[in-house]
Amino acid sequence: MIIYRLKSKKLIFLILSIILLLFIPILIYFLLYFQKIDDKNLNKEIGTTVKKYNHNFNQEQISRALTRLNDDSLPDSERYKALEQIVFYFSTAYSASHEPELRAHVESLKTFAKNNFPKYYIEENFTVGCADPSCGEKPDEEMKKIQKEINEAGIRPEYLNTINKNLEQAIYIPNEQMDDKKYGFGLAIFQLKFENNPKASAAAQRLIDYLKRKYSIEGLGEVISEL
Repeated sequence: MIIYRLKSKKLIFLILSIILLLFIPILIYFLLYFQKIDDKNLNKEIGTTVKKYNHNFNQEQISRALTRLNDDSLPDSERYKALEQIVFYFSTAYSASHEPELRAHVESLKTFAKNNFPKYYIEENFTVGCADPSCGEKPDEEMKKIQKEINEAGIRPEYLNTINKNLEQAIYIPNEQMDDKKYGFGLAIFQLKFENNPKASAAAQRLIDYLKRKYSIEGLGEVISEL
């Protein structure tokens, strides 16, 4: 009776072992299959976004980085570096455009990096500060008047565009990141004063007075002198 039970246990163990041996290759196949699906989805997502915001991207650089990321013959460390480059390009495009969609794509790339390159993943390289109205502060009525004054100051269009972008980004930055906010405002003020235009200088002074009242920001002179 005891011998029968032992034989039964051995038989069950043998059957389970065979099932497990058969199951492992199938599991590996599906894991690799779904990883390829993720890769395809990522490529499609990047391609669609680059096409949509093509004026903010260097498509050749993105294409080269994508090729390296998709090259399974390369070490994971090299593929991860390519992914970091793609994130850098997206972060730069986000800073220039303030498009919430681009920040969302950086978050997708962050998740992809965590899942596929956990050994090399560095959190801070995938962290992008808020620079758009969906997550940041919105301009109040007084700031809108200052922006209107700047736009009507007769500043050269190419410089006006840069000033507006720097000012918008400074507005969107959360108050918890006051050093970054202060630097952004300081950059816009420096550019206004650099124009050597009385109306632009008046707008710069009005902006300084506003910042002192609203945020108690002092030391903008030091920020400007460092630029």
